[in-house]
Parts: sequence; C-alpha cells; structure tokens
Amino acid sequence: MDFTEYAGCDAVELGGRVRKGRVTPEELAQIAADAVGLLNPQLNAVIELWRDRVERCDEASNLDGPFAGVPFFLKDIAVAEEGRLQEMGCRLFRGHTSPYTTELANRLKKTGLNFLGRTTCPDNAYSFVSESIMNGRTRNPWDLDRICGGSSSGSAAIVAAGIVPMASASDGGGSIRIPASMCGLVGLKPSRGRLSLAPFATEQMYPEAVEGVLSRTVRDTAAAVYGAAGSDVGEFMHAQRPGSSYLDELSEPRRFRIAVTLDAWGPYDSPPHIKAQVEETVALLEAMGHEVVPRVPSVDFDAFYDAFSLHWVGGTLALEATASEMGLELSTDLLEPMLYEHVVRAHSVRLTEWLHKDHVMMEVTRDLDAFFVDNGFDLALTPTVAIDTPSFDNPYGLEATDVSVDRWIERCWSAVPYTSLANATGVPAISVPGSLDGNGLPLGMHFLGRWGSENDLINIAAQMEMARPWANSVPPVHLSSVSIGD
Repeated sequence: MDFTEYAGCDAVELGGRVRKGRVTPEELAQIAADAVGLLNPQLNAVIELWRDRVERCDEASNLDGPFAGVPFFLKDIAVAEEGRLQEMGCRLFRGHTSPYTTELANRLKKTGLNFLGRTTCPDNAYSFVSESIMNGRTRNPWDLDRICGGSSSGSAAIVAAGIVPMASASDGGGSIRIPASMCGLVGLKPSRGRLSLAPFATEQMYPEAVEGVLSRTVRDTAAAVYGAAGSDVGEFMHAQRPGSSYLDELSEPRRFRIAVTLDAWGPYDSPPHIKAQVEETVALLEAMGHEVVPRVPSVDFDAFYDAFSLHWVGGTLALEATASEMGLELSTDLLEPMLYEHVVRAHSVRLTEWLHKDHVMMEVTRDLDAFFVDNGFDLALTPTVAIDTPSFDNPYGLEATDVSVDRWIERCWSAVPYTSLANATGVPAISVPGSLDGNGLPLGMHFLGRWGSENDLINIAAQMEMARPWANSVPPVHLSSVSIGD
C-alpha cells in the first residue's frame, strides 16, 4: 500500500482491509510512522510516536472491530493510557505520566484502534489557537502560516494531512468543531454523557466537556461514536446507548425543519462573507427538501456568555490545587500568561456568583430545548466560527498580555461565538466541511440538535457530504503528495 492509497482510505475502509487480511496493523502503523517523519517537521502536530505500537499492534486492540488495527493518535489531554506521558501542553505537567487508562481509551481499543502516540494542544486546552510555549506552533496543512484551530490542534492537523484517517479530540467550548472547521474535517461534539469521561471528570469541574474524534468522513465519526458509546460507574451523566447504529443514518436521508441564524448571536455576529456561505448552505438544504427558517434561539445570550466565562475562569483553580499538591507555586514559568491571569481572576469569584452561573446554565438549557420543541425545529444551523482562519501572532492566544482576562475572553467570544452553547446545554453539535472562508480556506457549517439527537446530526452531515464531497479536496501539505522514496 503506497501513501496515496493509504491516505485515500477512511478508518472504516482500513479496518476492513485488516480484517480481510489484505494488510496488517503493523504495516499500517509503519505507514503512519513514516508519514509522521515526513510531514510532522512542517506541521509540528505529533509530540510523541510510540515505537512499540508501530512494531507490534496493541494486544488490547480488537482486530474484529470496525477499526481493526487502524493507527490512531491521542490528544495530549483527557483520554489517556496508563504509564504513558500526558503533559496537556503545559509546563506545569512536564514529564507527567497518566496513573490510569481511561474508560474511553478502553472502549476505543475495543473498536480496534491502535494508539500510536500524542498530538499537540494549547496549554490545558484553554484556547482555540494552535500553539503553546511548551510545544510551539502547530500549523494548518492548508496554509502553514495559519493556525489549525484548537484545542484539538495536532489531531486536526494530522487527519487533514492524511497521516491518520481519524484522531482523538475533546470539546469544552468548541475544541472539536473549531479545528474541524479550520482544517476541513468532520467534528461531532456528542451529547453530554454519550462518551465516558471516567475516571477524571466531575460534575463540578467538567460539566461542559465531552470527548470525541476528528475524521475526514461522516462514516468514521458515526462508527467511532457509536462503537465507543457508554459510561462507567460513578459518572455524573449517563446517556442510554443508541438503539441502532449511527451508520444506519448514512443510507436513509430524512427531511428536517432547521432554524438558521442569519442575524446576530446575542452580542456577536459574523461578517457578510461568512453569512453568504451560510446562505449558500441554506439554498443547498432547501434544494435537498429541508425546511429552513431564519430564527435565532430564544435564550438570554448576555447572561449565557457571562455565566460560561465565569465557569472557565473559576475552573482554573484546579490548576492551583494541583500545583500545591506538587509543592509548586503557579507563575508564568509554569502557565502561559493569560492562563495564569485566569487563575488570579478566579480568586475574586464569589460563591454566590459561582452558584448563580449554574442557575443561568440550567435556564439556558431549558430555553434552548423549548426553542426546538415549541417551534418544531429538528436542528439549528450557524457557521462554526465568525472569523477567517487567523495567521499566527493573532490576539486570541494564551500568550496575550495586552488586555485583562475579561477583555481577552470577550475578544475570543467575538471570534468563536457559536459553539459553546452546545457545551453549556449538553446538546450534540457537528461541524461539517464544504464552505470557504475569505482566504479560500475551509469553513465549517455548524448544526445543533436536541440532547441525544446524534442520529439526526449524522444524517444531515451524510447528506451534506454527498452534496459536497469534501474528501476529494486535500490540502497542499498532504501524504498523497509524498512518494514512499521521499
């Protein structure tokens, strides 16, 4: 199998070839390792390659599963394997090894995936900019001078570049969907409770966070989320396992009533050229037989943004607690400047404010569900982001020192206002490729559904994939452009 053939296969296809004996997991792992060696110097997306897994497939990988022996990389935060490094893009955690294998890691192995190493993320996943002081800049294979989004930065870059067909990702405010948008990938944020967060998550610290994958095809995302679905004892949120495979949604297109945002999303809005891409998507959806109605969700956006911002600020106190346990005192020697300022700001948060923001989140959750139910909407559509993919040295990174925390957060909201509502309310959402930003780079279209409606999102995404076959378009930095002799 040469690079072009390998890069042209999705994970389901590669798994099928392994099960049929046409290629071995070790042969696939070697191709992925060679691809890392050739492309990672340009991308800076892979932190560590586990050579032992290249030489021999993980014994825990189920070679009868849908992804039998398929190479897979873990984002360097959350999903973990016992005894392996997990440093979270943070100097505070340099040299940290995971004391456990997470429940989701075990479930992903049961689908057949062979974990090969770690990919980059910004410091503690607190930014959508793909760089950190610890690991440097992770570059977009569509344009090496631009970010690839975050916080699932390295995973997005290696999937877009064809190094692997699918990689681990997580999403606490858009961190699956934003890099999916900027790299031309499929990015599904599952419903709260759909995929396990055990044993590291608690209701107090991670109610907004979910795990998932980034992929090039809807089929891979559908098979991965269905195959790994389920929770563990002690988790604060449990979603009932889907009654039928999400793969069933690929072949049975359904018609939906969709609310589309063409006006401001509370205090934030998109520029005209991004709205024009949304309008083109609306025309496509209507031509496919869907009913599309201009309507913005009926929620108190001002209260929502204030509450979610407070949650993100207050959550950084966990870093201070960890540092204290390590006998360290936090400073900008251990955290990036803006993340350290989050910790400082968190000390001024009053308990009454902290409790009130939870009340606001519940109100917004109920109001969003009522918006769907009362208006008969199945889905809501927005652009995934409100900006063109930025170059480096932009104002959104954690290295910022020119503004206060509150002003920096507002600056970020203006760039990525759409994704975090799904995190606050627990509903699923997906970014699908097919549109272009003002620089001709990928721009995702973003669909939200009611809690538990991943099947609807997979269905609409599959229809979009058929209408706009994005897999036929590859970035300039891509494995298919490299010969094995190189």
